[in-house]
Amino acid sequence: MSVLSSANNAPMNISKLTALCTSVIAFTCFAISANAGLVHSLDPDYVDSNGQGYLDRAASHPYVGWQSSTDDSIGETRFRQSGVLINPRWVITSIHGVVEGDNNLNAIHSNIRMGFGSNYFTDFGETLYASEVFLHPSYTDVGQGYDLALLYFENPFTSVAPVHLYGDTVAVGMESDIVGFGYNLVEGEATPTPDSYTGDRMAGTNTITNVGFRPNYVGTRFDGAGWPEYQPLGMGGLPGDSGGGLIIGGELAGISSFTSTNNSYGRNTYYSLIDIDWVNETMALHPSAVPEPSSVLLLLAAAPMVAFVRKRKAASLNHAA
Repeated sequence: MSVLSSANNAPMNISKLTALCTSVIAFTCFAISANAGLVHSLDPDYVDSNGQGYLDRAASHPYVGWQSSTDDSIGETRFRQSGVLINPRWVITSIHGVVEGDNNLNAIHSNIRMGFGSNYFTDFGETLYASEVFLHPSYTDVGQGYDLALLYFENPFTSVAPVHLYGDTVAVGMESDIVGFGYNLVEGEATPTPDSYTGDRMAGTNTITNVGFRPNYVGTRFDGAGWPEYQPLGMGGLPGDSGGGLIIGGELAGISSFTSTNNSYGRNTYYSLIDIDWVNETMALHPSAVPEPSSVLLLLAAAPMVAFVRKRKAASLNHAA
């Protein structure tokens, strides 16, 4: 995910958390011959014994898109991170990927663009520019407060159905998918390079291993061969995955925020849980959610007739009883 961590395991700004592909280091730490065949490079062409691959899994999460923007402090426009469509006009993503510099909350990137194709280079999909950005008020830094930003689009996305928000408790042991447009780690690389970025939307599966590491965050670990929780399609977050989704039961439970280490096996990825109340309130208070004056007048004019029809219906129901 976008926050690459430092050697002391402090979260490193995963602001461009993308690579649902993390390569597998050589099987040195888990010298168990029985598992040797499980070691694989997390690349777009990998397919497990069930015929499932990272690209196939990602295809079931079309509501996760890529995001580009302009950092006006340096005049640079490029791919930044991922985002998730939760309403035809609303995308939720991470704050750290839409603000300039070191979490400068007073300087939001311009030209924020979302696309819902499968590849940032070859399949942009439907693309639109955000017209407004809303930052969660509790956020102060990565891992401190909800790392959540809402993007509003004047025109709705029509080619992709939004994902539902997960409203239950997230618990250790739950199965989850991590979905995003992140860099790829090639076998033997310690950190991703521009040459290793394919631009693919990828998805892997992990078990929730940590709840409460920080308030309002949960985590997963990309286990290596030899660990009981090892899953062939597991993966950790890398730059570009930030803003992508933590999916539980087909619903959006969290947004990728940071990772604690830049290793491959053993990588811990952390997700900001969705603050559903803030999301609903922000969308409900937006001017687009308020009926036009003409619509209000129409409703007021129709109210007597509606009341009359309801009264007639109630009377008829009572008579039938």
